[in-house]
Amino acid sequence: MLDFLRPKNVVCTYCQATDKEGVARTLSAVAGSLSVTWHTAACPHYAADLILAAGSGSGTGEIRQP
Repeated sequence: MLDFLRPKNVVCTYCQATDKEGVARTLSAVAGSLSVTWHTAACPHYAADLILAAGSGSGTGEIRQP
């Protein structure tokens, strides 16, 4: 449970954004751990995450920007 409370920051392999310059983030919770991937607003991986979230049935598909 404690691992879930400490998210792992993941650098996007396409845009290389981090929490310092990234403007959008996606969250993933798998096997009891949480990861946060940062993206630039124009990153195609961010666009793909939005599409996948919309089709997953897990909510509105909206991924919020900080």
